[in-house]
Amino acid sequence: MKSALAGNVGSIWTVGYCYDHGVGVDGDCQKAFKLFLKAAEKGDTKAQYYLGYFYQNGYGVNENQVKAFEWYKKAAESNFSHGQNEVARCFYEGLRTKIDIVNAIYWLDKAKENGNSYVNARLNEIINNI
Repeated sequence: MKSALAGNVGSIWTVGYCYDHGVGVDGDCQKAFKLFLKAAEKGDTKAQYYLGYFYQNGYGVNENQVKAFEWYKKAAESNFSHGQNEVARCFYEGLRTKIDIVNAIYWLDKAKENGNSYVNARLNEIINNI
């Protein structure tokens, strides 16, 4: 907690995670959101991804699909493979953006390059449907 209060980004994310999941503290999604926002603004890619999820589901904040996509995309652009996978899903399914198969494949390839093996099934699905 001291490290988070001192501004350590990784520690801020960890404390946010604890509030999100009720680890060692009472769960509080609004506190988690505020901490993830602070960490995300300092460049923490996991926090950027979590903010996308929070905005997507209205968890600790009003639901906002536009902001959800923006935060997922920030995580993706910072090479966070889960963010890349989510952005690819958005482009493939037309969620929070228009359908764009080329961008879907691009982001799936980036996620695969960054070690996310879960994207293989979606890549095969897209290729088989072309």
